[in-house]
Amino acid sequence: HLLYELQSIRDMCYNMDVLGLEGMGLYIDGEIAGFSIGEKFSDNMAIIHIEKANKDLRGAYTFVNKAFVENYFSDIPIINREQDLGIEGLRKAKLSYSPLDFEKKYMVDICYNCGCSDREERQRQII
Repeated sequence: HLLYELQSIRDMCYNMDVLGLEGMGLYIDGEIAGFSIGEKFSDNMAIIHIEKANKDLRGAYTFVNKAFVENYFSDIPIINREQDLGIEGLRKAKLSYSPLDFEKKYMVDICYNCGCSDREERQRQII
């Protein structure tokens, strides 16, 4: 899954203008230590799509999180930080921001050669 994530990040970086994205990097001694990519979704909401930082640098995630929102979305009242991917540490971090609400989450899986004999069975497996 990391390969897909890396490709998604590359695609976002190469197409930021077309996609209407904003991005910010944290550099320490000339090397990237963290970054965030997001977008203004509406006048009331911004969405943070990707947020990464060197976990060995204490406070790097907090800094990237805070600085990005302050510099690009300070006038927007709701910041959507997307899903926690089932990662307990990520969930705890996101809960520390006192979220207003949670959206129901779904998983979609594409079934190729999965052994299903009919379309209905495939749909049951996917949903």
